[in-house]
Formats: sequence, C-alpha cells, structure tokens
Amino acid sequence: MKHFKFYAVLSCFLICCISQAQDAPQPSPGNNNSLLWEVSGNGLAKPSYIFGTYHMLCKEQFVIKDKVKNALEKAAGIVTEVNFLDSAEIASMQKMMTSNKKLTETLNAAEQKEMDEALRAYGLSLKQADNFSLTLLYSLTALKAINCPPADVKMIDMELMQIAKGKGKSLQALETLAGQTSILGKAYSLQDVLQQMRNKEEMKKLYAQLAASYLAEDIVLLDKLLKHPAFMNKEQEKYMLTMRNHDWVTQMPAMMKNTSLFFAVGAGHLWGNDGIITLLIKKGYTLKPVFQ
Repeated sequence: MKHFKFYAVLSCFLICCISQAQDAPQPSPGNNNSLLWEVSGNGLAKPSYIFGTYHMLCKEQFVIKDKVKNALEKAAGIVTEVNFLDSAEIASMQKMMTSNKKLTETLNAAEQKEMDEALRAYGLSLKQADNFSLTLLYSLTALKAINCPPADVKMIDMELMQIAKGKGKSLQALETLAGQTSILGKAYSLQDVLQQMRNKEEMKKLYAQLAASYLAEDIVLLDKLLKHPAFMNKEQEKYMLTMRNHDWVTQMPAMMKNTSLFFAVGAGHLWGNDGIITLLIKKGYTLKPVFQ
C-alpha cells in the first residue's frame, strides 16, 4: 500500500499543485456543478460516465457519493488515468523514485544551498536526496501541502478501482505511469520544485481551496484555480492538460462504443475549451451533468 500512497501523491501533483495563494475565490454560478457526467448519443450502445477525481484527500474529507456508486454499478468497467493495480505499474513506481543524474549535477551552488535548506523541513538533506527523481521531489512538496499524515490519505481512484474489481468489472487505463512521469519532466524543472518549496505555506492555503471547491463539485472554479499562472504557464498547461485531454478523447470513442464504461480522471481535466466535456461534445456526444 505504501507504493499506492506514493503514486497518489504524484497524481495529485499532476492535477492539483499550485505555487502561490490567491484571494479566496467565489463559487461559480450556473448548473454545471457536478463531478459526474453522463455521455450518450453518437452511436453509443449504452451511456458511459466521466467522473472527476481529486486523487487524494484526508480521510475526514473523503466521501464517494451514492450517484457515483450507482454510475459505477451500471458500467461494465472502469477506466482510470493509470491502472495502479497492475503489477507492471507497481514496479514502475519504484523505478521512478530515483534518478541517474544527481541533483547536485543540475543545480548551481546557490540553488544547492537553497534546496538543502528546503529539504530540512522534510527531515532530509541534499546529500540524502541527491539521487531523488524530479517526481519524488514534487511528491514530497505535495504531501507537505496536504496537511494530513500519509496514513490518513484516502485515494478516490484506488477506492473506485477496488470496488470495480470486487464486482468483476474490467480495469483499463488511458496512460502509463512512465508516460505521466515523462510529461511531468517536460513541463517542469528542478527550479520549479524550489519554487514549490519556497511557497509551501501558500500551497497549503491553495490545497484547502482546491479541496473545498472539489467537495462542492464546482468544476468551473477548479478549472480557474488549476490554470492560474502562479501554477502553470501556457506551455505547462499544454503538456499537463491540453495534450493529454486530446489524447484521451481520441481513445475514448472506441473504448465506450459497445459497452458502458466509468472514466475516472483528475477533475482538472473536465472543464474548459480543451476539457474532456467540451471535446466530447465537439465529437457529437451528448454530455449531461448528474446531480443525484
């Protein structure tokens, strides 16, 4: 289970890390406030569902609503970003924790000093972390911002997969962990890690805002928070969200054509001009929010 916990931290970064605090955002108006959407039409034999996850929450915040359980019950299988019940993915998790290139070979003297000081908050030194991978460092910053012990972290993706597996449903994935790690490396640098560490208090505030908007199922507000320039510039948004959304929407039609599937992906992928909802509508599907 400790490997699953680590993967959850990485996944949380892929949709949720933000580097600076903003003023408290206002809830979004309108009737789109749902994390669960039904996909129908365009030749589908049966409706499928898309559910936006927040890959990890503290256990006191964790809940899977009845509407989500009901949709999963109707589906023949679940499709997540990565199938982390697969043995090959578990092995991949272990490999991605270290890097062949040392941090001290990448950072200049001033950055090394700052990194060493920042790592002290995690009970580590630069010497101890010299072979840490970029993804592991990011995971540490994310875990620090979550504000609850690792043992209290609950993983929505994992819970849904376990439910589906227990009911004999199929398990599929849109990506591999290696692929996600590659995307992360293209979008962010060690200098970005330092920026995350510099802003650890602000990150805690924003994680709280993100969790609140998620629990309110306010996908419009989530979209605004996740795309703020303090978190990702346009180039980073292209790698982290846009390219992946377009790739997933290319895969989804064939996957759900003849069977009902339950797609569970990070909530940050749902909304916006390049979000999954809009992209599927452009392909001719009918998307309807599910409220209960």
